[in-house]
Amino acid sequence: MYRTALRTVRTVRPANTLMIQQRYRGGVVDSTKEVLKDINLKVGKTLASGLDKAEDVAETVKEEVSTVKDKVADKKDDLSQKASEKASQAKQDASQEAAELKETLQSNKDNVKREVKENFKGYDSLQDKGSKIEREQQRPDDGV
Repeated sequence: MYRTALRTVRTVRPANTLMIQQRYRGGVVDSTKEVLKDINLKVGKTLASGLDKAEDVAETVKEEVSTVKDKVADKKDDLSQKASEKASQAKQDASQEAAELKETLQSNKDNVKREVKENFKGYDSLQDKGSKIEREQQRPDDGV
């Protein structure tokens, strides 16, 4: 009987101690779990709102980039058209200047030909005129 009583005491006592420890642990563990769960939820909500804001910013940036891209394309088209107009105008101006220059050169050429014809009028050739120049100018000899 003593042995049975000793076994009973031994089995009862550790069981009670284990139960108290489990209650104690359960309270600390459960409260820790609840605190960590709350922290996890708060962090999750904060991160989710941060992601939402990042997505909103990304969407805004995407729209702005699209707008800027459209503006650049419009400017490119405008500048291309203006450059084409300027090139066309420059080509017309250059061809007009070339025509005027051609007329001026032809006029000068005709004037030079007329002067040459007038200069050797009355002579057989320019050599003939050159040989008679001293007599016509009536210059005295240089004495050389």
